[in-house]
Amino acid sequence: SAMDIPYFSVTTTVDVTALVHLGKERDLSFFSLCLYGIVHGLNATEAFRYRVLPDGRVILHHTVETMYILLRADKTITAVSAPLLPDFDEFRLEQRRREELAAHAPPNFYAGEDRKVAFFSSVPWLAFTSLTHPCQIGAKYDSIPRLTIGRYTRHPDGRITMPLDRHMHHGFVDGYQIHALLTNVQALWDGLRQKEYGNHSAQKG
Repeated sequence: SAMDIPYFSVTTTVDVTALVHLGKERDLSFFSLCLYGIVHGLNATEAFRYRVLPDGRVILHHTVETMYILLRADKTITAVSAPLLPDFDEFRLEQRRREELAAHAPPNFYAGEDRKVAFFSSVPWLAFTSLTHPCQIGAKYDSIPRLTIGRYTRHPDGRITMPLDRHMHHGFVDGYQIHALLTNVQALWDGLRQKEYGNHSAQKG
């Protein structure tokens, strides 16, 4: 890109009503439910797997790793690599194992050059309407997407919504790709709801 700052952020509101209810009814972590959809949604959306390498070459990764921020007991932060597992139960068990290891290890942050990652974080204290990310002016090769969720809001009509911000390289992503990512993430969340209820009904029967 010829732009000094070729990346941009878009914040939209997503409906997480079913996801919140699922978490409370089945005692599941809301963050884990969100993370599962983000991890697989990113990998299902080709535009979010393109990267510019430090030498300027453009590559398309077959899969990308999602790294997220973990707030530890002493209020320091570290990065954790989310598992790329299709079954949610296996996903959350492996997530817990990795978080337990990260909680007792020195802080770790991505420092590789293959850019085969995406960054995910949560700001559960704020129902933000927009968000910006630190960036280096002229860092044209910083093509790693950043996704952030905020505090969800309950509405009088029963809906529960949450802000989702995406920080992306405009050389790979425009409005259509943003829509494709959101569609993929929402489909994964809806699939969790159907799977959990299907299993619950089978057990009761």
